[in-house]
Formats: sequence, structure tokens, C-alpha cells
Amino acid sequence: MCTYVIKKAPLADLPIESDLWNTGNKDEIALYPWEGYQKNAPKTEFTMLYDENGIGIKFFSDEKNTVGNAKGMNTDVYTDSCVEIFLNASPETTDKYLNFELSVTGYMHLGLGSGRYDRELQYIDFDSLKIETRVLPNVGWEAKFYIPFSLLKKYYPELSSKWTGNFQKLCEDCEIPHLGCWNLIAVEKPDFHRPEFFGNILLEE
Repeated sequence: MCTYVIKKAPLADLPIESDLWNTGNKDEIALYPWEGYQKNAPKTEFTMLYDENGIGIKFFSDEKNTVGNAKGMNTDVYTDSCVEIFLNASPETTDKYLNFELSVTGYMHLGLGSGRYDRELQYIDFDSLKIETRVLPNVGWEAKFYIPFSLLKKYYPELSSKWTGNFQKLCEDCEIPHLGCWNLIAVEKPDFHRPEFFGNILLEE
């Protein structure tokens, strides 16, 4: 099982171009377990930091021919060039997790539930997430957002320092369809909504 440690920082609500992201631990979405979604998949990395008010996450993918058709929040973004974090911030008290799914267009899909079939869309103030995306011509694209602890506490009143989750990179309608994950999802058919395969996400003391 993979483990990611979120480093504490004076500020985690950083602009996408900030060099301070380099102070966090860098990890990779490197597993493409399903047949037909493996060849020539992009390399995608992520970094997280947290401060007293919340956590920041930044993704970088070397995917060059991006697809961005999403036109609004809580629309289907999984067919776009998309990065995701599925997160349970209190696994000792609940099996419900949030799925933050972000298109290269900057539109996010956010749901809550314990699995694939009970998810409920969350209509939050998306401006509070400080979403930024940018395409780097001939290089790839980046995305970042910030999750306030005040938002997490609406779902997890007893926030833990030991979370569970997974990170994904996908695009179903692109030139090279791909479905990648950080912690291995050991099932035959593609399915990111498998919390039994979540890894550990720890807040540095």
C-alpha cells in the first residue's frame, strides 16, 4: 500500500507557478492496470502541502494534446484531460469519501459517498478551492487547488491526521485514452471508486 506524507508549510494556498511547491513531497500517478489504457500514458506527478487553514495540491502531467470539453462545475469531466483525488479525511469514523475531479478547463466535479453507486453531487462555493489550471505548450499541463479545513469539517467533524485516498489521471476521449492511479486498484475492470484500494495520506506532525 502506498503512503504519501503531506508536509506542513507556512502557506499551502500557493499560486500555480510558485516555486514553494518544490518544498513538498513529490509522488507519481504511475500505475495503469487496465488493458487498453496502458500504452504511451502520460507521466503525471503531484505534490501536497498543508497549513493551519487547509491543504494545497498541485498536479503536473506531460500530456500534450489535452482535451477540455467540460463547460461547468459538476458536469462530467472524466472524458476530458482530468486529474483527481479521492479522499476520506476521517476513515476511523466514516466510509464516505470525497471525489475531487478536475478538468484541464478548470471545472470540477465533486461527489460524496461510500462507493460508486451512492454518490451525491456537492454544490459548494467552488471559488473557495482557488482552482488554477494552465497548459504549457509542447510540455504538458498543470492544475492546482486548495481544500480548506472548514470545508472538510462539514463532512468530517472529527478530522484525522491519517487519511486514506487515491490519486488518478485520466482522459477517455483523447488521442491516447488512459486511466492511471497512484495506489494499485486490483480489479479486472476499470473502476476508481474502490475505497478498499485507497492508500494512506498522512499529515506531517
